[in-house]
Amino acid sequence: MKREEKNSISMKKILENATQEFAKRGYGGSSVNTICNTGGISKGILYHYFKDKDELYLACLQNCFERLTAALSATQNATWSATQSAAPSAAQSTASGATGSVTQSAAPSATQSAAPSATQSATQSATQSATQSATGSVTQSAAPGATGSAARNAAQSATGSVTQSTARNAAGVEGGVDACLESYFDARLAFFKENPQLRSLFCEAVISPPAHLKEAIREIKADFDRLNVSVLSGLLNRVPLQNGVTVDEAVEVFRLYQDFINARYQMENMEPAEWEQREQVCRRSLHILLYGIVKREE
Repeated sequence: MKREEKNSISMKKILENATQEFAKRGYGGSSVNTICNTGGISKGILYHYFKDKDELYLACLQNCFERLTAALSATQNATWSATQSAAPSAAQSTASGATGSVTQSAAPSATQSAAPSATQSATQSATQSATQSATGSVTQSAAPGATGSAARNAAQSATGSVTQSTARNAAGVEGGVDACLESYFDARLAFFKENPQLRSLFCEAVISPPAHLKEAIREIKADFDRLNVSVLSGLLNRVPLQNGVTVDEAVEVFRLYQDFINARYQMENMEPAEWEQREQVCRRSLHILLYGIVKREE
């Protein structure tokens, strides 16, 4: 066996045993002696790769966050692609649905000469603009060859069709946002169910990191933090925000809220059930921040 292969095996063995020890006892309760004894690792080999306990702990965290970030990134990329590919077809359905409804409403009441004009005008309006444009065009085109009531019926039909289609599009966008949000938290839960020892490391690093290693841990989880900001910003950029609220402000509010959640669980040695509860709190909190608490009248 080549030296590089031996080194890789030794490094992997050390990290696996150290991860189990840190996950079980936390940074403060773990020791290099225990890691070596339980793993059958000589101190000389361990100190060949890591100068002290701090460096070994940070290496375990590095492995944890790299794997977690890669798994979440892959899930989000797949979800974004799926929701974006559905958007063009939804837009096409809006235009064709409005055109078809206007045509059917106008044809029975209009004369032979007015029907083509109403159809063409409604088609252009539904494709290029929104409800008012479609209504105005249909009314003007239907009026010369149709009775007053027929023109009004055609206009009302156009308005209702475009409004319903717009509502369906809005619901589709919200559904896409919800799908991305759910897939993110589902992927997190799935990752930590498959890697329970990494869950404990993650919790300590995020919720109650060793004070003297906070800055080093902040650097290690920087890519993970950037991914979270990217996911949330991507969600917010796909929906209309309240007047005066920016995406950056909304992201910062959620990060502050996340700090409160972490503080709530800081003193608890979380079992799997408590961990899932925390994830549900995070999921629910983000949903409330996105859609609000008070129901507003239409």
